[in-house]
Amino acid sequence: MSRHLASLGAACLVLAFTFTGNAAAQGTLSSADIADALRRARAAAEAGQSEEAIRLVNPVIAQFPGHRQATAIKIEAEIASHDRNAALMTYERYVKAGEPEDASLLAPIARATLVDMASNHDDPMSIPALEALAAAGDKTARATLLAPAARFAGRPVPPEVRARLGDAAALADVKELADQGPASSRGAAIRTLKELGASAGVGPVLRRALGDPDVLVRLTAADAIGALRLREAEPELTAALRDRTLLLRILAASALKAIGETAGDQVLRDGLRSPLPDARLAAARALADDPRETGWVDVVRPILDTQDGLYRFEAAELLLDVDRPAAIQVLVKGLTDPNLSVRGETARILAANSDTDVGVLRVSLRDGAPWPRLYSAGAILNRAAHEPRGAGSTRPPGR
Repeated sequence: MSRHLASLGAACLVLAFTFTGNAAAQGTLSSADIADALRRARAAAEAGQSEEAIRLVNPVIAQFPGHRQATAIKIEAEIASHDRNAALMTYERYVKAGEPEDASLLAPIARATLVDMASNHDDPMSIPALEALAAAGDKTARATLLAPAARFAGRPVPPEVRARLGDAAALADVKELADQGPASSRGAAIRTLKELGASAGVGPVLRRALGDPDVLVRLTAADAIGALRLREAEPELTAALRDRTLLLRILAASALKAIGETAGDQVLRDGLRSPLPDARLAAARALADDPRETGWVDVVRPILDTQDGLYRFEAAELLLDVDRPAAIQVLVKGLTDPNLSVRGETARILAANSDTDVGVLRVSLRDGAPWPRLYSAGAILNRAAHEPRGAGSTRPPGR
């Protein structure tokens, strides 16, 4: 009799366990069950037990595919298991459940993408990845780049990178490179000075660069002066209106317009009629900032259909504030183009635009090439830092 009762008790336990498992599978977890599963999953994740954490949240996600807390725990656990692809799939299932795109939920995947790139100091991508992490507030990445003995592929960190991170000595080196370095270094140094802004005391260097014997250096300097609106460069810009190179004349006119001068306006209007796409785009870019000028739009629209180089993507960038649907269509198509240069350029443009949808940005997280991934990951981290967690979500409280 006692053996019979014992067998009956064991059978009841099996039935109870089976019922609980079936209940979870059928989506009947109670609020208390979910709270307990999340608590235990967090503890497991903190203890480094990633598989256990995933096992505990899976029934919750099965019942509520849009459960944010469970999804966040699973993503973190999958990243801890070095499986970024699984983490991205988990995020995508969350969005497919009807939840809004969520930069802060996607941010751990973006961060892991950059950390992976930065981990091998012999890889040329390690410095850009560390710089992107530093820009997102990663103090360790910043310290790594600024360390005096830092070496990447056997070479020190370029002064341009250190200057962007606030190293005053590196800024002096960059100014010297812009003045006296080889032509290729002068151009790169001037682009860095443009990024650093007028407050870095870059005016004298850029003004001198407008008289550089190398036309590419002069072009870079004119572009930087216009972006920084350096009024003190007006004499050099006016002189550049007589340069033999059409694109330089247009960039000088653009810079003059940026500081409120009209001496180059006719050069810009003539530029719109140039047979050269880059000249038309440069002129349009200058005129786009003037609400009184509208003719440039009809000049730029047809360039969206050209297959010549990267011009259509530059045109799309210009039209983002005028005809966003048409521009986005071109740029999104570029994200999956077989040409790496196209994918990199479109990823850069979309990452730089603060209105780009997070769902568009995450497309490049799956790119097999590093630059699209880097642009996308950096933009997602920046978005997560400046948006409330779960911004735009309509999920019920507690989820």
